[in-house]
This record gives sequence, structure tokens and C-alpha cells, in this order.
Amino acid sequence: MRKRKLKKKRIFNNPIKGFLGEYWAGSSVNKTILNQSKKKKDIIYGARSVEAQIGLFSRPTKDWDIFTKKPKKSAMRSEKILDKTYGSNHYYAKPALHPGTWKVMSKGIDGRKGTKDDVGIIDYTKIPRPRPRFVVINGVRFRRISQEKKAKYKALKDKTEKFRHKKDREDLDRIKMAMWQKR
Repeated sequence: MRKRKLKKKRIFNNPIKGFLGEYWAGSSVNKTILNQSKKKKDIIYGARSVEAQIGLFSRPTKDWDIFTKKPKKSAMRSEKILDKTYGSNHYYAKPALHPGTWKVMSKGIDGRKGTKDDVGIIDYTKIPRPRPRFVVINGVRFRRISQEKKAKYKALKDKTEKFRHKKDREDLDRIKMAMWQKR
């Protein structure tokens, strides 16, 4: 009795589909990222964490911010898995500006690496000390909302992060509104 190799299901075989392909693949990409984070016990933080905890009140976002033990290894693994999901070599990993952080990028509409239309999908960062507190939702670890608020207030005090201030104020207002609704 011979074992047959099962073919992996490919969503898209044609990389020319570009943005439309990216749009349709979005939900499967998100599921892939969540499954990987769940499996490796990584901690999701930032806007996705806020979104998971307060729901409809959250600010829409497209990228993922994840704390992991080994950022480079996680980025390379995610890139391979997302390429399999997409059905072609559409993603790549590169080091970010901050040391200890790696990015998984989409090649964008033109399908070429390192051009202006490339989009960041995931940012992997080494887990800071002390380890952030988290809440588990459907088996996935998300940084607690109290920790998110502290990070937003810290960023608002920092003059070098002025470009983020509008987003952070908006996030804090949304968190306050959601907490007020829960009462």
C-alpha cells in the first residue's frame, strides 16, 4: 500500500492578479497569521490587540505587530507559509529600522521586491523584559488593554514619536469609549 502525497491547496496560482489577489487572499492571510501565533505562543500587540479586545470600536488596521522569541526565524517561517497560501513568491522578510525587529512584506501590485508599492504585513519584535501581560482569546495571546493604554500614553509623551500622536490619541479615545459602554 503506497501513501499518496497530498497537494497543498493553493488559493492563487497567478501572481499577476496583484492587488485584487491580495484583497481576496486577505482573510486567509489573517487566519494563517493567527494560527501561527497560536501555535508558537506569540503575543499580538498594537491595533490588532485593541481590535480583538474592544471589537467594533477599534481603529481599522492592515498590519500585525507580534512579540516573539526569535523574530528573524518567525519572519522567515511566516514568509514561507504566506507564499504557500498565496500560491507564488509574493512575500519577503527583511530587517526593520529598529534592531531586533523583522518585517514580512508583500511585493505589491508590480510583484517586485523593494519598490514603493510594497506593503508591510507583519512586524516581529523580540519579547521585551519584563514580559508583557496578556489575555488569551480563542487560544491566541493578545497584550492586555491596560498594557496597550500604557504604551499609548508613553508614545504620546515621546517627542520623537510625534508622527504617531494622532493615531495614539484616537486609540485612547476609542478604548475609553469601549470601556464606558461595557459598564
